Amino acid sequence: MELPFNTLSDLAGVPVDPSLGTRWRGNFYRIRKLPETLYAAWNPVEASEPDFHRPAAFGELRFQ
Repeated sequence: MELPFNTLSDLAGVPVDPSLGTRWRGNFYRIRKLPETLYAAWNPVEASEPDFHRPAAFGELRFQ
């Protein structure tokens, strides 16, 4: 996957340029609204209600 580091730098207001071996924590989500609402996450989020603001559920992203 490609991440637009220039765009991330612009949004963050600081340089974003991870080097080889850098590790970030994060998650990727998908919400489909129609015909019924479905939620999906790359790393499982254990919650009775959809809640994507749980850092404990984040996975590790390693830059290679």
